[in-house]
Amino acid sequence: MTVQIQNISVPWKNDAQITINVTAASPEDTLAGSTISWSVYAQQYGVLVDPPTPLLTKTVGSGITITGSLYPMQFVVTLSHADLAAFPTPPFGNYYHEALVTDTSQSRDTVVGGILTVTLSENT
Repeated sequence: MTVQIQNISVPWKNDAQITINVTAASPEDTLAGSTISWSVYAQQYGVLVDPPTPLLTKTVGSGITITGSLYPMQFVVTLSHADLAAFPTPPFGNYYHEALVTDTSQSRDTVVGGILTVTLSENT
């Protein structure tokens, strides 16, 4: 599996579903039986804040659903408006996110990384 850059915008106090597509490095790659951890971290000026402690983490069965285990491989991260409660107040701004997939042979691959932007919503 190869890493992809995916930047995401989420309006504050909204629910969202984020689809992550995973690129296979070989035809044998699959998400079946894999564990997936998707985390969001504070960042400043494009650099993770030290120490890089997750503000939010989702896993399979707890906010992540695998929707395609073979080509096209993908999973969906479900965010509720309450998930942003652990973010600084107000939470507007840019954060770093990434997903780690561990397959059944215990091979670990970071499959996506990028910026998660929490935007102001006039409908809150």
